[in-house]
Amino acid sequence: RARGVVHHHHGQLTAPAHLRSALEPVTRRPGGALVLFDFDGTLSPIVDDPLRAEPRPGVVERLERLTQSYLRVGVVSGRPVAFLARFLPRAVHLSGLYGMEEVDGHGGAVVADRFLRFAGPVRAAVVDAIGAEATDPGLEGLEVEDKGLSLTMHYRTRPELGPRVDTLASRLALDHGLEVRPARMSVELHPPVPTDKGTVVHHLVDTLPHTDAVLFVGDDVGDIPAFEALGALRAAGRRTLAVAVSSSELDARGRDGADLLIREDEVVLLLDALLAAAEPSHG
Repeated sequence: RARGVVHHHHGQLTAPAHLRSALEPVTRRPGGALVLFDFDGTLSPIVDDPLRAEPRPGVVERLERLTQSYLRVGVVSGRPVAFLARFLPRAVHLSGLYGMEEVDGHGGAVVADRFLRFAGPVRAAVVDAIGAEATDPGLEGLEVEDKGLSLTMHYRTRPELGPRVDTLASRLALDHGLEVRPARMSVELHPPVPTDKGTVVHHLVDTLPHTDAVLFVGDDVGDIPAFEALGALRAAGRRTLAVAVSSSELDARGRDGADLLIREDEVVLLLDALLAAAEPSHG
């Protein structure tokens, strides 16, 4: 399918004009457009310590302005909603833990019962993972992140741990009735309930019947289901645009599933292009 690829290796960024035309399916009628973003690697730079991630300069203020023109602005992330809510404007819809949590409009997280019943097994798996790291010298340097309804075992600082962490994850999943999900330089354990960024996209469109266009911007394996959901929505007659943020860690399937490829330093330019189209007086 046709793909407008914005990629410049020379000094001057000429993206905005290209971006404005590429975004036309979404900006044609902002009041009917759902604009969704991943957080890590998209709205925030990739950092070694996941707890130090924060939005790129200028992102928060632009998202706030976007909410005034577009049908719904949302962030769809593997992070817990409570983490995202520390940075992002209240007017932005937050979907955390790949759709297990949503923000309720008062800043609180709402979790569906089908996920809540796995809180105990996840907690037990966290305890076991921390115990394994403490007692097995071969796992030294593994970081266990407790997300409440899921857990992530990070080995970014010790990439050679990958195979051992995979083995540990499989064992914990069996012991506690959870499901393994590979992620970037990490492995996650989730409740065995189908949910991903694609189901989040479909859910949001279903709850916003006036949606006629959907944008999703992401950069990671976890964003591929969202790109696939956009393909299904496009086949059903909606205007869609999948934007991949290109980094050294962008999966080939993410690249192939995208309509538009932008560099990490073009994310803010993309937000500006969305604003310019919706606020002609500013552009």
